[in-house]
Amino acid sequence: MTKKVPEVSEDTRELAARMQLNVGRLARAIRSHGVSELTPSQMSALATISDLGPMRMSEVAAREAIGAPLTTRIVASLEDLGYVKKIQDREDKRAFLVKTTSSGVAVLTNVRNARTAGLAIQLEGLSNSEIQILEKSFTVIEKMIGERKRTQQIEEAKNS
Repeated sequence: MTKKVPEVSEDTRELAARMQLNVGRLARAIRSHGVSELTPSQMSALATISDLGPMRMSEVAAREAIGAPLTTRIVASLEDLGYVKKIQDREDKRAFLVKTTSSGVAVLTNVRNARTAGLAIQLEGLSNSEIQILEKSFTVIEKMIGERKRTQQIEEAKNS
């Protein structure tokens, strides 16, 4: 069964195609800085676990929008590398939570810092007006991807 594609204008479709192409290129450029032995999926899962605190595997799967079998493989590989560990859930002694280790936090911090530095160098090549346009565009992009909600969730997790 195929999903029905919503009707959109040709201009919107062209903008979406440009956005998809350029966001993909930007993501690859960012990943080229701070090279890690981790795959993008491992980095994403590690960041989620680190940012939101200990969580069940099902929550990792839901937040990463992946299935349970893939989540199990990703978390197991992170555990083998020593970047996460499983701890017993205090509320349900039959279950466990996944928590980032100090090594996991360190590798994540190093990669994020290197990627930020690499991207900052690229931003230095832009004019002040281009930087202002870029800053304003993030309000729209964050709304589009629901990032404000994620940022709020991270802050709430840190404060609880």
